[in-house]
Amino acid sequence: MEIEPREAAVVLRIFKAYADGLSLTRIICMLNGEQVPGRMRLAKGWSPATLSRLLDNEKYVGRWVWNKTESRRDPRTGRRRRFTKPESDWVVQEDESLRIVPEALWEQIRARRQEVRRSWPGARVGAASRASRAAGSSTSPRTCSRGRWCAGGAERRSPR
Repeated sequence: MEIEPREAAVVLRIFKAYADGLSLTRIICMLNGEQVPGRMRLAKGWSPATLSRLLDNEKYVGRWVWNKTESRRDPRTGRRRRFTKPESDWVVQEDESLRIVPEALWEQIRARRQEVRRSWPGARVGAASRASRAAGSSTSPRTCSRGRWCAGGAERRSPR
């Protein structure tokens, strides 16, 4: 494996922008406004889910983890489900030559992500939030309305 310089520059730019306090929506507007291509080069551009996965991906600090989950039948439903294995079973490989994001920046992002998650309404799991999740609806201050999010003045529907 080797690092693609243009893509690495975009990844580093996203990490720095988030560390500087920009929200995911602002970063999306910036990237889509400048027509910065994503890895998949989708016509729709960047999305909150894509940026969230990118900011949580340990591969950008050169850490690759395998064997985290296993698939087996759920005894209650009979369907195959994915179950998380204990950390002792995980296979971890660290390669500094594949690092894109410096350790200090990674730690800063981790701290901000935890802070944002704690402040998010879904972080406090109580009877009310469990009931709304069971009903399949969610609204938050970041969304325009139920099941929608805004980016760059355009309203987009959630895929659900």
